[in-house]
Amino acid sequence: MTPLQLASSNGHKHVAKILENRHCGPEKEETSTSEAELVYAARIGDQRLVEALLCQGVSANCQQDRRTPLQLAAIGGHLAVGKALLENGADPNMTDWHGRTPLHHAVLSGKEEVVKLLLDYGVDLNLKDRNGDTALICAVTVRRDPIVRLLLSYKPQLDSQDSYGNTALIEAVAFCSDETFGELLQSGPDLNIQNRNGVTALIRAALDRQVEKARLLLASGPQVNIGDVTGATALIYAAQNGCYEIVEALVQGGAHLDIQDNRDQTALLWAMRRDHEPITTLLILSGVDIEITADKQGVLILAVEESWSHVIRQLVLMKGADVNRQDSDGRTALIYSSQHTTSIPCVRSLLECGAKLNSQDNRGSTALIYAALWGQEEKVNLLLESGADWNVRDDEGQTALFYARHSKHDNIIQSLLRYQTADEASQSDNATVCEDHVLSGSE
Repeated sequence: MTPLQLASSNGHKHVAKILENRHCGPEKEETSTSEAELVYAARIGDQRLVEALLCQGVSANCQQDRRTPLQLAAIGGHLAVGKALLENGADPNMTDWHGRTPLHHAVLSGKEEVVKLLLDYGVDLNLKDRNGDTALICAVTVRRDPIVRLLLSYKPQLDSQDSYGNTALIEAVAFCSDETFGELLQSGPDLNIQNRNGVTALIRAALDRQVEKARLLLASGPQVNIGDVTGATALIYAAQNGCYEIVEALVQGGAHLDIQDNRDQTALLWAMRRDHEPITTLLILSGVDIEITADKQGVLILAVEESWSHVIRQLVLMKGADVNRQDSDGRTALIYSSQHTTSIPCVRSLLECGAKLNSQDNRGSTALIYAALWGQEEKVNLLLESGADWNVRDDEGQTALFYARHSKHDNIIQSLLRYQTADEASQSDNATVCEDHVLSGSE
């Protein structure tokens, strides 16, 4: 049966028309048309027509729009057609305009049987397309886990990098199942390769909060302290992202706790700034150096800012933080707590840890003055009860009472006046006692 008869009997009117017109043109057109027929037959998966055209001598490596019949058969998953083409000399390594081979196309289309066929015919599974992707990288990024495992069984190059510097392992962190990722690790890739941004597989796991993959990587022995182009390590990213499990795994895996990124921020500072209290506690208990800080306020004031009363106690009692340390503006943690909406338990923790009640900042203001100015009645009462001096004056010569009156905080005014009256009465009583003592002595 001729190709024309096959096309007609199978209902391929388009192909039949091409075949009929072929005999009217010159020899050059006949050859071109024959190739077009083969390309079309491969695309639709017509095995009989493909075999008939190949028997007539049409090249299995002909191209239309830079695509070969084998590439099109791979895209469509036409196993029998692909086998016929390979048996008739089709080059499994020919590329299209994207630099993709039939293997790339079979992988991207998820045609596992065609992938195996090509591998068995000796295709070069390490060729890269224009993006630098090998078949393995493609399989990973399109989440074809069964094909990833199949490719691994044929021992591909594991450390090839795409145009962004990513390896299959780096991409697998985001796209593969934990099981497939484990199989990839067992194949022995380089764990420490960095992409163009300096990201390793471990850093990627921290960025993407991939807990199990991070654990699998750590069990394989990577360099845990590598930083990316921003200087951030896996620990810093895990702390930023609030992933306690990865932070814990990294700490147990020997990660350096005090590395600073290009902004001079440590994992501890990022955890505190992102309001990740459990991670902050974990890092403190793990021995982080609290003196390494790019922040002029220090970690204690950051804990005050977050109202973490127990972290304050840990910093002071366990790590030796100076509760009365002043920042560049002269503010102590207690003064800072009165300038902000810090919780009362937090203020109590500062007082219990020995915070000086009457410390003054560079403006001469005390914690009591700020609490009165900002209308924080409960703090004013706590400070007064703890012995704060209501009569301290700032550099403007004003007391807490002046600022309470200026801001019209009536309840605070009453509290301050009550303590002022009590102090004056006490002083008066003391004076009377002294006078009586003098008089009795003179008698």
